Amino acid sequence: MYNAMEMSDEMKKCKIQMTRRSNTQRDIDEKKSYIAALTEEDDTLTLQYWDENKSKFTIIYDGQSVQMQCQAETRSTLNLVLNTWTDVEITTPFGNMLLRSRALKITRSKHHLLVCYELHDGNEQIDVIEIKWDLFWDSIS
Repeated sequence: MYNAMEMSDEMKKCKIQMTRRSNTQRDIDEKKSYIAALTEEDDTLTLQYWDENKSKFTIIYDGQSVQMQCQAETRSTLNLVLNTWTDVEITTPFGNMLLRSRALKITRSKHHLLVCYELHDGNEQIDVIEIKWDLFWDSIS
């Protein structure tokens, strides 16, 4: 699930479990395990992993905000700042879409990172999404 060629020497391998819950698409809730590249420095935590479709995900928590990047056929970068609206550009094979998002909740502990955010198209709320990454430290190499 991970590409060892792209991991830097500072990164450690760690098992993570990603749980994604959607407010509007309840039947699409996910719970998946991955091997991730993990780095920690001061308040910053970076996770990088690949899913079964070879889509690359990079999650960066800097102590105050979460940046989520997806590099696949559809590409996006979300900069989630607590109670602050930010633009989200989503690039698909069919064109680009500009949305807005804001974090409603960001929590970080030794064993997890959680972000809950809302996604809007103009003034219309599309979804409220919660993503949690559980970190299994005993599996770090």
